[in-house]
Amino acid sequence: ADTPEEFAEKIFLLYTNNDLWLKISECGRNFIKDNYSVEKVSKIIAEILEDLIKEKSIIRLLPDEKQIIKGLTSIVILTFNEIKYTKQCFDSIIKYTSEPYEIIFIDNGSTDGTVKWLRELAIKNQNIKFIENKTNLGFAKGCNQGINLASGEYILLLNNDVIVTEGWLSGLLECLQKDNYSGIVGPMTNNISGSQRVVDYKDISVENLPEYSKIFRESNRNRRIFIRRVAGFCMLFRRDLIRKIGMFDESFGSGNYEDDDICLRAILAGYKNYIAGDVFIYHYGSRSFKGNGIDYRKAMERNQKIFKNKWTIENNGEHGRNLYLIKLLEKADILRQKGKF
Repeated sequence: ADTPEEFAEKIFLLYTNNDLWLKISECGRNFIKDNYSVEKVSKIIAEILEDLIKEKSIIRLLPDEKQIIKGLTSIVILTFNEIKYTKQCFDSIIKYTSEPYEIIFIDNGSTDGTVKWLRELAIKNQNIKFIENKTNLGFAKGCNQGINLASGEYILLLNNDVIVTEGWLSGLLECLQKDNYSGIVGPMTNNISGSQRVVDYKDISVENLPEYSKIFRESNRNRRIFIRRVAGFCMLFRRDLIRKIGMFDESFGSGNYEDDDICLRAILAGYKNYIAGDVFIYHYGSRSFKGNGIDYRKAMERNQKIFKNKWTIENNGEHGRNLYLIKLLEKADILRQKGKF
């Protein structure tokens, strides 16, 4: 139609002429059948995944490659008060990190002097960047802010209630560089859920940490553990991983399950996640939740529902968090075997 009046006339004709409506409907059904049938869509999905795994498909979500510094690790640390722990974390990084790195602090509305201290650090140190959020934007959004600001070939997300140890970053990088399809790598620690927790953690303290971590690294040298989920308190990955699978899902808010989500996306895209079994760092655990009066259990339950709805997997029993991933991956394996995926 060339005019609004002509358009209205044709719409009225379509509405009143049953034969014409049926003819157009048939054309539409044939179009869907020819272009969007189950078989056709399965083939398209398979082609997309093949391109993704072969590193032909790149999602341009980050700054131009010219700004990226090869060999540099961008350490992203979120802060929300608890300055005591942030200072301990920073001091340990300075002391025990010999590889090229930058630190990107993302503050989510601290009121305990953290902001002033971080401003001064950023002014005095060229390898420190700082973003100040007026309110708590959540863990996932803060991580995305840090990733977008990063200049490194590698990105490491680190909780502010962590104390790193000698050889920590070199150990994580060794594990990540194991092959081109290493996705997300994490260390062992004293306080975390899942396989990354050292059994004899009660014997570990801040005071004996340097000695303990050194012995731990020597006795577990080159130990690699394939794992589906790496805990978000310390995650190392290549920048290109984010280009391929996308950023953190910000619907998870203050924290919990965004790490499950991104690890799952990495696995489904053909990557392998690992624990660097010869690296140990100290983790106080949930300091931002406890120090700021955030209900950890409530946040966990909320995000569990978001994760379940996103991936349409039912929760069964107290170990449901792990069953989500296992069931979904089993479904993916079945689809691959049938040639659908």
